[in-house]
Amino acid sequence: MRVFLVRTLLRLLARASLPALHATGRLIGTCLWLIPNRLRTVTEINLALCYPDKDAAWRNALGRASLIETGKSICELAALWRWPVARIDSLVVECQGWEHIEQAQQQQHGLILLTPHCGCWELLGVYVPQRMPMTAMYRPPRDPGFEPLLREIRERAGARLVPTTTHGIRALYKALGAGESIILLPDQEPRKGAGVFAPFFGTQAYTMVLSSRLARKTEAAIVILCMERLPRGRGYRLHVRPLDTAIRDADPVTAATAANHSVEQTIDINPAQYMWNYKRFRRKPQGQDRRYHR
Repeated sequence: MRVFLVRTLLRLLARASLPALHATGRLIGTCLWLIPNRLRTVTEINLALCYPDKDAAWRNALGRASLIETGKSICELAALWRWPVARIDSLVVECQGWEHIEQAQQQQHGLILLTPHCGCWELLGVYVPQRMPMTAMYRPPRDPGFEPLLREIRERAGARLVPTTTHGIRALYKALGAGESIILLPDQEPRKGAGVFAPFFGTQAYTMVLSSRLARKTEAAIVILCMERLPRGRGYRLHVRPLDTAIRDADPVTAATAANHSVEQTIDINPAQYMWNYKRFRRKPQGQDRRYHR
């Protein structure tokens, strides 16, 4: 029943234009900032940790803008999940740095795409597979009834989904070995034992080591992407940047630090479009106080 309701809601919302969806998202985001709730609380905690040198007024302005962008990201899913692939692809009106991907493809060792929770990362699952084979890891939903819908939505543009399991990791190695691309979320907290603590905006964050291991063992090229959301529903601008070579370092902390630094630089493109309401610092080094109340 819930899957049916979600499908129906998406179908109804998808009739709206992108500017209308983003305007609705702005209203939702404004309410999220004005009404006390968990997303606002987490946002305030994260901004205080990451920007301790900024005053409260500056952080509040960024927090409000961030939740407005979160509202837009929720509403735009109707378009990204229901519109025809060609129509979605046309939403990307500008691309900066695609030459880094072209150079990487010439090496024929595969390509690792890192996309943090910044901008419209969901759009990359449509845009990239139109231009190259792409394998993406995903966490199966808690409700198994939603998995067919999730796979239908995210594979319809040609992406291949693999679970966050040993089998999925083997599939990533196989894809890179075939000279294909894979996509990972570098700022998603990994499971216990699959990461190391490294600084993120000056605060220790539990960070994945998978991307650095893949890059080191396969010699694959590695870049970071951000699909920036343009004002008033005008579309999106893709940013592609190379990563610091230290991400291939054999020391996992050095590699993770380099990855986090690249994520920080990507966030600086448009800080309001980072998902500051994600509990990035939930896992903490031993002996430190809990950062979130629950």
